[in-house]
Amino acid sequence: MPAMQILVVAGFVVAMSLMPASGPDPAPPAWWLPALLAAGYVAVAYSATRLTAGLGLRRLMRSQGGPPRLGKVPVALALATQVYLVAGLAGLMLLGWGDLVFHRLALGAVPLAPKVLAVAPFVLALCVHWWTIYPLQRALRMQLSQDLAMAGEPVPRTWSRGEFLGLNIRHSLLFVAVPAGAIVLMLDILAWAQSANWLGSDVAGVIGVLASGCVLLLAPAAIVRIWRAYPLPAGPLRAELDDRCRRMKLTCREILVWQTGGTIANAGVMGLIGPVRYVLLSDVLLERMDDEQVEAIFAHEAGHVACRHIPYM
Repeated sequence: MPAMQILVVAGFVVAMSLMPASGPDPAPPAWWLPALLAAGYVAVAYSATRLTAGLGLRRLMRSQGGPPRLGKVPVALALATQVYLVAGLAGLMLLGWGDLVFHRLALGAVPLAPKVLAVAPFVLALCVHWWTIYPLQRALRMQLSQDLAMAGEPVPRTWSRGEFLGLNIRHSLLFVAVPAGAIVLMLDILAWAQSANWLGSDVAGVIGVLASGCVLLLAPAAIVRIWRAYPLPAGPLRAELDDRCRRMKLTCREILVWQTGGTIANAGVMGLIGPVRYVLLSDVLLERMDDEQVEAIFAHEAGHVACRHIPYM
């Protein structure tokens, strides 16, 4: 799992684990204090990211004429900023943000709503981080494009700031938030039904496990749409891959082109069962490799399915 997806998972886990328990209002501090702390949390994320981007750009400018070097300081600052996003959210929850959204706003009984508001500062800070780091990412991408052009390789298109933000939101944030949100929503509804004495705890527990399993089973169908993957066009490569699927008895819903914005040269398989199993070939992979190389990588990914490796990946 890429680092940004791990960061999103960590932020969501922190927010969910530090949500206040249901019950009477424990008299949290005045509403403006957690709100002010949340604004400060986002402002620090912006400042740290802007400092990282500025230092990184200066280091890149100094290395003109030689291989691009960011140096240790910008890399360490970027890592520290990501750690801060999670640790700062934990501090924010402990200092009253969770009590504000759960008790003061009277959202504790509304399924999913307090959890969404609990992670809202983290999501906003993460989007601010991506928006602010863009100039450094653009400079690194332009350097990569120059190197690829000199080597005679296909050159990826330079992102706009909005495209860069959208790519990160789709591939890192929504990749985690959509299935996690669906599971939390169902568990909240079951908890509400339990509190209304409509369901016993044992029945609610069984339904919760089955519903969560169904979400995870069906999640690939949502993720490929979030990632805007599209079917591999008809042609010799598609015909060969379809034939290979038949020979290997590999059932999959579709073979898709994975749009990564020119960032990932890889392939993957998502889905435990055929009706919601997808094979993804990244845009970079298809641009830089010939058909035989793509077929070899496809065979490797198909081997994971044949050997039943998917549940462990």
